Amino acid sequence: MIFCEPVQEQILNVRNVLRCFQAISGLKRNFQKSNIFGIDIDGSDLEFWASRVGYSVGIFPTLYLGLPLGGGADSISIWWPIIVKFEKRLAGWKSINLIKGSRVTMIRAVILHTRNYGEGVESHLESFLMGKS
Repeated sequence: MIFCEPVQEQILNVRNVLRCFQAISGLKRNFQKSNIFGIDIDGSDLEFWASRVGYSVGIFPTLYLGLPLGGGADSISIWWPIIVKFEKRLAGWKSINLIKGSRVTMIRAVILHTRNYGEGVESHLESFLMGKS
């Protein structure tokens, strides 16, 4: 993401920087995925600049790196897909840790009732927690 003023010199410099980046890195610009967005600029001017740099005109709100950009930040509809994604990832994480937590609770209960057996219990505890047989 690059920001600049809607001035011919700046926009052409951005285009030249992207060309240099392409030449140096060996990576190619993907014109189908590249957009130019305008903030407080007339639509016809934006179209003109888009044709000069070879990109299409993008509209807000949009996604940038998977996050909403340019929409109402307080709108639940914009954030809902991200909330759902985080909930799915957290659910898996919680279940993994709850299983370990349940193991620890069970082992503590067993150790409480088998204090007479002493030293062998600690090695069994470690093996059980690490998932070794």
